[in-house]
Amino acid sequence: MAQHLIYDVAVGRSYLGTDLLDSAPDALCKELLDGEHSSSLELNNIVTANGSPQSA
Repeated sequence: MAQHLIYDVAVGRSYLGTDLLDSAPDALCKELLDGEHSSSLELNNIVTANGSPQSA
């Protein structure tokens, strides 16, 4: 399981979808998802602590 944990995400997510499991073994996905699929949503309109927009 440790090989599938996410420690460093390049983009913030407002919603974690099942697409994060795309490279996981089929048996694991079947057990966890029960046939449901959804896409993750990236955060948008992020503002830093000083009020400036976050640079990409």
